[in-house]
Amino acid sequence: MPALSRSFSSTSSRLVSRLRRALLSGALPLLVACGGDLSLSADVEVLVDPAGVPHVYARSDADAMLASGYMMARMRLFQLEMVRRQAWGRQAELLGEDRFAQDAASRTLGFARHGIASRTRMEREFPEYAALIQAFVRGINLHIDRVKRGDEPLPPEFAAGELNHQPERFTDDDPYVIGKMLSLGMSNALDSEILSTLLATLSPAFADFPLSMPVRPAFTMPSASQILPVRAPGERDPALPANPPQDRASILRELARYRRIADTTASNNWAVAGRYTANGKPLLAGDPHQPLRTPNRFFAQHLSSVDGSGRLDVIGFAFAGTPGVQLGHNRHVAWTATTNFADVLDLWRVQTQSRDGQEQAQIGKAWVPVQRRNETIRVRSPGGPPATSDGIGSARIVSIGELGEYGVFLPDEMLPVARFLLVQSNDEILVRWTGQAATTEASMYLGLDFADGLEAWDAAARRLEVGAVNLIAADSRSIRYRVHANVPRRSAVKSGSKPWMIMDGRDEKTLWDGALLSDDELPASSEPERGYLCSANNDPFGFTADGRVDNDPFYYGNFYDPGDRAARIESELRRLLRDKPGRVSLDDMKALQADVHSYVADDLLPPLFMALDRIGSDPVLDPYKNRPELIALGKRLKDWDRRMARDSTEAVIFFAFAHFATVRAVGDDYGPFLPRLWQAEPAFAYKPLRLALADVPGTTAVLQEGKAAILVAALADAHDWLKRRFATPSPDSATHFAWRDVHGARFDHMLGGRWNSGTVPVDGSVGTVNVSSSAMADDMGKPVDRFSSDAGSLYRMVVGFDERGAPQAQINFPLGNDGTPTSRFARNQHEAWQNVQYAPLRFHRSDVEADAALRLRIKPTGQVE
Repeated sequence: MPALSRSFSSTSSRLVSRLRRALLSGALPLLVACGGDLSLSADVEVLVDPAGVPHVYARSDADAMLASGYMMARMRLFQLEMVRRQAWGRQAELLGEDRFAQDAASRTLGFARHGIASRTRMEREFPEYAALIQAFVRGINLHIDRVKRGDEPLPPEFAAGELNHQPERFTDDDPYVIGKMLSLGMSNALDSEILSTLLATLSPAFADFPLSMPVRPAFTMPSASQILPVRAPGERDPALPANPPQDRASILRELARYRRIADTTASNNWAVAGRYTANGKPLLAGDPHQPLRTPNRFFAQHLSSVDGSGRLDVIGFAFAGTPGVQLGHNRHVAWTATTNFADVLDLWRVQTQSRDGQEQAQIGKAWVPVQRRNETIRVRSPGGPPATSDGIGSARIVSIGELGEYGVFLPDEMLPVARFLLVQSNDEILVRWTGQAATTEASMYLGLDFADGLEAWDAAARRLEVGAVNLIAADSRSIRYRVHANVPRRSAVKSGSKPWMIMDGRDEKTLWDGALLSDDELPASSEPERGYLCSANNDPFGFTADGRVDNDPFYYGNFYDPGDRAARIESELRRLLRDKPGRVSLDDMKALQADVHSYVADDLLPPLFMALDRIGSDPVLDPYKNRPELIALGKRLKDWDRRMARDSTEAVIFFAFAHFATVRAVGDDYGPFLPRLWQAEPAFAYKPLRLALADVPGTTAVLQEGKAAILVAALADAHDWLKRRFATPSPDSATHFAWRDVHGARFDHMLGGRWNSGTVPVDGSVGTVNVSSSAMADDMGKPVDRFSSDAGSLYRMVVGFDERGAPQAQINFPLGNDGTPTSRFARNQHEAWQNVQYAPLRFHRSDVEADAALRLRIKPTGQVE
């Protein structure tokens, strides 16, 4: 790949100046030449605790980072190789055709180019951090070299008979390229804007529907002046120029192949002020929701250099392939994060034509030259060896058009659906994302690691430019909330621009003019009067409370979580602060993370009960007068605690009812789009029905048959499905089935088959705090007998502060910290995560020493003892 070749060729010419800067900065107290790699200044001791968490004790920050890279590679080498390939767009070389589209997306979005540019900027503006990232890479390569020499085993996925591959050494560019890819995942609007365009095209009945309105009005920074009364939705969106076929079956088949361009991310986090807690110090909780994969996307580690000449003493979780700790705590501050969903990406439909022998695109009133680059993606042949640049495997050429600062065209190879469903078939789709630039997110995350208090932590948090997250932090005295990112100012939203869907590139008012929202306009709060902070991917301001985003002080975003998790967390925090003033404890935080009360049930069941009471008096319900089993089912649901617990029979009954009620209410309105929505965003599939049952203006048209008729018919549908699914003549009295029989959390491996970690029963469902979203429908919309969640909490962490003011964390996380299937640390945490049971995250060395499960010593010579 050209960019990769350039990075190799320029490495040696830049090495001397980088080493000189590193020495002058004090980041590397001693360098030992060993094959051109930076080495250690002294022995590094690594203690692995019984949970599989490595604790690195080094004499300098650089030594700690090198040992961190070594341990991450030792425990996750297969994953590191694959995440690096994903970022560079080279997965298909090993995994074949199935990864071609994802490789095309990585190449199109330019993770490599923009990652390399970010490295250059980091070396210029933050040379001390850049040197630490270099040390991290050297640690990864230390392990890779040992594997290549046979000193340590090759990951079993790479063995002969499997991928038959030797991992490549990392370059200094790789962490930045991986970071750029992860930043898109934290700020991805590609999928939501494509889905919203599909919805407008395929389901025009929703043109007037206030889809942005939250079901539960819970906002991170509530303000009376910003939370407006519910109003009718705005004007009807203009018809889009796409030309989809009228045949429903063909559209269903096309939508069934839809696969997200980037993974779904969510999360919960909150903090309680010390004036409400048992020891007078704050409490913090966080659980990031990411795809459930084998191995876990996060890597737990502890890096300490404070007993030497360094400043590091930080523990927590890092994305595999990235340096330091992104979420966790040090000696002074603890912090967590959730995805913020600031809108930092736009799409336009653009017309091109040849003008004066040059392909040009119309942007506003101007014609802009199109620069084409061809990316060659090597694809492994079925049953063949890994593809290589020297002719092994097939070569696929992807032509990518670029418009300079305006963005890049999305090629057909990466589109999740056929182009004709989104725009006219001869139109290009232009994407512009604030991450398509040299950014310094690495300086933010490493800055958090070194923060000696909330002021230093906040200063670091304000350096984030891409990948907006809701950061909530606490020290022993106070709590703080900060979001920072480059968010384009889009004043034209007030005059009809709709940046949450594909726009017309000829419309000048839709284009970015370079202006960004100011720091004062971005969400932030410190020690709030109400005594807590909370975010759960909800609207931070309350701008969407009225179902509109064109009447607010500025446009920030349109698609947020419906608000169930945030509202439930807020409700419970208010209850705790009211009922237990001065006594709120860490156990209360654990109980809230485990909570599986369903607000979806709170919305759907009372109207159902009212409808059942009308059977016999309402002629519309006469078809159900002779069905006493429906009354019996209703009685069971009325007595239910509305918890989506794995042992609950009523949870199954309710979920089936909710599915069929949604199909009956909005199936015709959504048309063929509903099955795709079930699979992509289950919480949003229920949203229109819930708003309509609450009589929100502009929503009730979806209830053409009437509330009572829809809900009772849906209960009858659920009864019939339960009868067939569980082979029982009377589902209304059956107790031999439970939520665990139909629902679980699925942990798939990239190689599939025997490498998968299977499905385990868990509590939770759509919208519960302990979330486990799934859909009772296949890609064609047909009910299925078993449905699994493939996303959830990758760890749960609660943090308090001891009497000295030091953070103390308790955690659980799925599977284990080691990605090697045969390791004793590969699945030793799974049961605790499944059952929401916590164990201390050992931080003090005396606690680690007391029961270390493994001891290693990494020596400056490269030996590991």
